[in-house]
Amino acid sequence: MREEIYLAPNANASELLKSLALHGRNCFNLRIVSAAELARIALMRCAVAVDEDFLSSKEETSFIFKAVNAIKENSGNSCYLKNPSYSDIREIKRAIRTLRSLVSCDNEANDKEDTFENEDSYISSRLLKGTFREKNEFLIGVYRKYKELLFAENKLDTVALIRKAIERCSHLEANIDFHTLKEYPLSPLEQALIEKLSGKKVNDLKTDLKTLFKLKDSPLNIKSFKNCYGAANEVETILDDIYSGKKLDECTVALASDSDYAQLFFDYALLYDIPVSFGCGIPIINSNPAKLLELYRKWASGGIFSPQALQNMLNSSVFNRSKLEELYPQKEENFSFGVLTEVLRGLRLTNDEEKNQTRQENFRKALADEEQEQNTLDDKSKDYQSLEKKKCCIPYLEILANELSLTPDEFIKKYAYIRKKSETESQRLLMSLDMVAQKMLCDELKLLKESGLDKNSDDLYKNALSLKVPLGASQSGHLHITGIDGALCAVRKNLYIAGLSASKYPGSPRQNYLILDNDLSQFGEEAEYLKANSIIEQKKNKLLNLVEIASSLKTDIFISFAGLNVSELKQENPSSLLYRLLRDCFGKELSAQALEKNIVKVKYFEPAISFSRKILEAYCEDRSIENSNNGKARDNTPKDKLDLSWALEKEYSPTALEKFFKCKRLFMFSKLLNLPEANEENIFEVIAATELGTLAHALMEQLANQKISEDKFLELAEKHFDRFLYSHPALIDHRVTTEKDQFLAMMTKAYQMDGNNRSKVILKEEDIRETHSTGIRLHGYPDRVEELEDGSVMVVDYKTSKKQSHKEDDIDTCLQILIYAYLLELHEHKVSEGEYRYLRLNKKIKCRYNEEIKKALEDRLNIFKQHLLKADFPDVISESKIDSTIDKDKISDACKYCKYRKICTPAQGDEDDE
Repeated sequence: MREEIYLAPNANASELLKSLALHGRNCFNLRIVSAAELARIALMRCAVAVDEDFLSSKEETSFIFKAVNAIKENSGNSCYLKNPSYSDIREIKRAIRTLRSLVSCDNEANDKEDTFENEDSYISSRLLKGTFREKNEFLIGVYRKYKELLFAENKLDTVALIRKAIERCSHLEANIDFHTLKEYPLSPLEQALIEKLSGKKVNDLKTDLKTLFKLKDSPLNIKSFKNCYGAANEVETILDDIYSGKKLDECTVALASDSDYAQLFFDYALLYDIPVSFGCGIPIINSNPAKLLELYRKWASGGIFSPQALQNMLNSSVFNRSKLEELYPQKEENFSFGVLTEVLRGLRLTNDEEKNQTRQENFRKALADEEQEQNTLDDKSKDYQSLEKKKCCIPYLEILANELSLTPDEFIKKYAYIRKKSETESQRLLMSLDMVAQKMLCDELKLLKESGLDKNSDDLYKNALSLKVPLGASQSGHLHITGIDGALCAVRKNLYIAGLSASKYPGSPRQNYLILDNDLSQFGEEAEYLKANSIIEQKKNKLLNLVEIASSLKTDIFISFAGLNVSELKQENPSSLLYRLLRDCFGKELSAQALEKNIVKVKYFEPAISFSRKILEAYCEDRSIENSNNGKARDNTPKDKLDLSWALEKEYSPTALEKFFKCKRLFMFSKLLNLPEANEENIFEVIAATELGTLAHALMEQLANQKISEDKFLELAEKHFDRFLYSHPALIDHRVTTEKDQFLAMMTKAYQMDGNNRSKVILKEEDIRETHSTGIRLHGYPDRVEELEDGSVMVVDYKTSKKQSHKEDDIDTCLQILIYAYLLELHEHKVSEGEYRYLRLNKKIKCRYNEEIKKALEDRLNIFKQHLLKADFPDVISESKIDSTIDKDKISDACKYCKYRKICTPAQGDEDDE
């Protein structure tokens, strides 16, 4: 039996063979191959040894990247592409392969050459006749450098493999029939290959898919033309029609635009657990490995290494935390993940091993200095406990630093969480997607790393994240989603052609920016098929061929388009091809208006794929939905009010109460619901305001009850600041000097304010806990408590802000210090007053503590208690409309800078209205 070989570049051979078998075509001894596969067959059957190592398509990209870099180094600023992106590299690779494929035997015969050694001069002589000489000289330079690299490393790419087969192989006569398919046009090089191997002229070999299927001409079998309300509605319409009685594996959906429609079909497959195979591929960003890579990109890209971005990555569900925890040592008693998180945020680890080691060494040095300074502390003190918890973090930081130093491909391979469950079709689809995507990303990242591309380049990640995952093998019981090209190879009993709007198919002519139509003209008629208009014409013919072949196979065809672009809210026109098919079906002389009567309009809620559609449809028609439970009305008894009695058992700090009186909604979010605050980090900040305050407070503690000169104190302040930077390295080094000078200037004023203070300090940063007479449980850490000459005490609180926010003897602004006074009084201290000391401003604000203040404090705590009991937490804007005493000037600022403003809808709404 004779062997049949069909040369069909870009055809999905396995799907085409399945379709042939499905429609009764004998596929025994039938091969459908690409030019590279045919070249391999020829070399093997002619016993031609290939000494070079084969270069895959991905490796080819790497070699082009190296060639471009070499050109850039030699050309400097005069290089045509000064900063080529990875997308440019891939386009350059395609351009060079295209140009080389235009050089055939006939080309070189015209140049009076019998071998392929003239490829270089043939390409160069024609490109240099093009309009943009600088661009073409750049392409020629990259091409020549690429060929040098291939020769230097003894590599053979696809084009060279085909050339070797043409040069070294004789024609294969024995029992082989060669064919080409008109649906898959050949390049001059591919034509030369099959002509050499067959011993015949290519024109004698041409056939088409209809002949391959052994079909006769048949009238078009288009069952419907539909205009749907948006792409999502179009997808639902198709799925609704399929589930109305058709078998999934007897249906193929051909997408005119797979970029957005593939995503929609993927989403619906997950939503309704539909068995689907994707010949067109799924955007890789749907996979967990790609989502992890996107988080990695946000952390590493540009070399900023945002602590918040790192935390987001490590806490994400797509990060396999169990893999990391397997490496962690056994937890010590003092270990705290919260402390580890804070240390990690400050340390700003990178993906550079050397930098991470330096930062770890600096952190250990800072802890050693702090330990030496605090070796006399009580082991139950706050500072001692804090230091011990930080020391427990060291082994965890070492492991984290090592893992973060992995190359991006190693990191994704190790830590991407692969979904494993397979009880449902959705789970199986996601598992396959994750597994294939992980391999694709790791291969791509590894290749780019070997190319010399910076691993922190945003270009590297963006291009890897733009890939599509091929899950294309059609399966029994699965709906097959593919493109127009793919549908030619996978014709089933039912064919749905989706997305046939004017803006999507066949599109507008667009020239390749590297090989313009003018450049292609220099290569003669054989390059015509690559020109912009020819590509559009080929796209038209593919769709028409698909409809013709499907009709001949007695396939039911359903054509649709989205008549509205929902994202842009504009009308979409049907493709010109749709009108052509309408005329072929209903009459070539009909007007466009008459043809449109044959297009069915599908309303938005018309597809019945989900029950919710009927509810929404009823709502739009102003119909009501009633309970059919024997006519009985539903029990509308109101539920019991929210019980917050548990909230009275909590302890509240003065800071929490200040939040309550600032905005009750803010207090609820923060202290009752424990919602995390939106972290609006300033990555360029050397030291945050809170950290600056902590540093200043620690120094003021050391100043208490000690005689120390100003110079010594400032020397100590400088040492503390430097130690802080060891564990909180700055992103921009030159900003450190300015911040340090400002800090030392503040501490100079602090010393002048407090350095000569002869008052005895009896308490500093110690936790005091008591219950108020109202039943509210209070606790707090007063910065300092000083004994006055009359035996009474004064509560001191330090502030490092640049703006004064407290008023003398004012219960509302001085609430914090007055609560401290109350707590101390319960501890049998005679408290006479409190004092805020502004270190930057060298200013003191006093607040007396007397019976009137105590009564005002009790009133405030009763108000707090009543709101807890009633579970009443209005936002400050709503409250200000009722209470005229609220300072409205402060409200807008309070809401503007509130960390919960995005979820506080009443406040946000009023803010937006203003």
